[in-house]
Amino acid sequence: MLDFIILTISIIAQLAVAIMALKLVARDRRNGGWIAIAGAIFIMFIERLIIGYYVLYNDLEKPSQLTFYSIDLVITLAIFIGVILIKYRFVTIEKITEKLRRSEERYALAAQGASDGLWDWDLVSGKLYLSPRWKHILGYEDREIVNSAEAWFSLVHPDDLDGLKAAIANSISKDSFHFEHEYRIREKNGTYNWVLCRGMGMIDDNGNSTRMAGSQTDITIRKVAEQLLQHDANHDTLTGLPNRALMEKRLSRLIEKRQKNNMFNYVMLYVDIDSFKEINDSFGHMMGDLVLIQTSRRLESCLRPGDMVARTGGDEFTILLEDIDDPNDAVISAKRILNELNAPFKLLNQQLQISASIGIALSDDGTQADELIRNSDIAMYAAKTSGKNRYALFDAAAEHRRLVLAKPSANMTESNTDSRVAAYKPAPNPLSHQ
Repeated sequence: MLDFIILTISIIAQLAVAIMALKLVARDRRNGGWIAIAGAIFIMFIERLIIGYYVLYNDLEKPSQLTFYSIDLVITLAIFIGVILIKYRFVTIEKITEKLRRSEERYALAAQGASDGLWDWDLVSGKLYLSPRWKHILGYEDREIVNSAEAWFSLVHPDDLDGLKAAIANSISKDSFHFEHEYRIREKNGTYNWVLCRGMGMIDDNGNSTRMAGSQTDITIRKVAEQLLQHDANHDTLTGLPNRALMEKRLSRLIEKRQKNNMFNYVMLYVDIDSFKEINDSFGHMMGDLVLIQTSRRLESCLRPGDMVARTGGDEFTILLEDIDDPNDAVISAKRILNELNAPFKLLNQQLQISASIGIALSDDGTQADELIRNSDIAMYAAKTSGKNRYALFDAAAEHRRLVLAKPSANMTESNTDSRVAAYKPAPNPLSHQ
């Protein structure tokens, strides 16, 4: 009876081993399943070998059925336990592998769907991975750019390369670093576009930076929009010239430069078109706009490299002449501008002739940007009231007399206009009129 029970248990155990081995084979035909079934067959072979040696060394014709079944049961149970452990091990590995596969699929799908190019830099070995999308953003195929830091940096604009390297080095030197930097990079067609590069780093237990990975985004459209907004904020929409705000910024820098070096001189010209309102009233605002545009182009043609012209009002322009050694140079420039503006305008099949009045203020005439502009405006008004189509230099003494005449204690019947004219008449300047 005992022999029967042992035999029955052994058969059931061997059958269970066979079923589990077959399941492993079905799940993983490439690796684990075949290893499991091969191991089971090998252990069966060992079982028979042990029984054979048992008979040989004990000088037995054959072991008793009880002994045979007991040995067979022990070995079968060992195989059964081994297969269970193998099954558990491979099921665990299979779950982990499935999670990794799903994670890789999510990563790959996200990388393909994103507009960013990805990069991964092993700082220990120096190996750099650039994703196909990173290269496609620049117009390259994957095989056309090798995965190396040298290949990356060779595409960076020369003016931006040092800044990029410094930003990376500064990020790596920190204990916990985040990298973000904007720079220009060359596309396959040879043009340079703006990109935003972001990255995060990994640090080992010793505090050493070991790895850095991140993304690169094309921000050319954003940069162009920013430049347009910046341009619009500092330029006149009609003529495209700098506006008063930009002129004041430029003038403020020159004033600071003169404070450090009083040998550095500059001149402000204030140009006002004579009788511009009559042009608008007689020919319409479209004609007036065309006159302003053409006037802007003519003023630009009279400038030296480094000079600046801005539209500061409806028909008013300011011109900044930098690095002027002799006030007579400003007068020569004013004469050239008047002659240029006196040439007839041919607009909309009509011919117009205009003139302008110009006020000149030297660098000594104001210590602030708005003060120098105001003084050139005062000189321009003096030129206009003296007959138009001429220039006048700002006269500080005459302006002082004008302010005195404009005080309430002065003749109340004299208008502010008359006081300004009277102030300038007694102090004629040989350079103040044409």
